Amino acid sequence: MKKLRPILRFIAFTGSLLMAILIMCFALLSGSEMHGTGITAILKNSPNALPWFVYFILVLMVLKYRKLGSVLLSGYSLFLAYFFTCRGGYHYTSTIMLVIIINLFAGILLADAFARKEV
Repeated sequence: MKKLRPILRFIAFTGSLLMAILIMCFALLSGSEMHGTGITAILKNSPNALPWFVYFILVLMVLKYRKLGSVLLSGYSLFLAYFFTCRGGYHYTSTIMLVIIINLFAGILLADAFARKEV
């Protein structure tokens, strides 16, 4: 089990970081064509990426405060589920899959923090 923990921690943290970066870039670029082309269109579309920027910050927070960051990641995923589905959204399947993946990664990081007796 001691050899498996670092591998799971690496997969959970790297997966969370990659997911945050990729979804944030997708959110930045996906609606920018409505505002024209270039950097100004991306900047006008930047509010679409705000939830994923917060997720990115929370993932980075896990580096310093593992337990608190993992709990906040899990709670934020539930907020994202509400934000994207209950507010009249139509992305039920993709949102539920993202929430499950985020909670799985947060659970792995939290279990690792407790096993290592970290803050």
